[in-house]
Amino acid sequence: MRVQPFATQLRRILAEYERKRSIFDIHESLFHVPSRCAPFAVPGFFGKYLAAPVGPSAGPQTQLSQNIVSAWVCGGR
Repeated sequence: MRVQPFATQLRRILAEYERKRSIFDIHESLFHVPSRCAPFAVPGFFGKYLAAPVGPSAGPQTQLSQNIVSAWVCGGR
């Protein structure tokens, strides 16, 4: 992965999803779909439902937009 302008990333995401139904080669069948009966769900977190309290780490190597988007579609919140 390498640094790219946001508009470039967005165009790639939209084109890839339309063409292959995937984002950064993660197929939509692998996308996280939150469930209210998830084992780690937190129902009353500041008045909101939190389906996945675990997210990507906060090191500088994880702050590239590709990593953040990939973590999001796989369930990292």
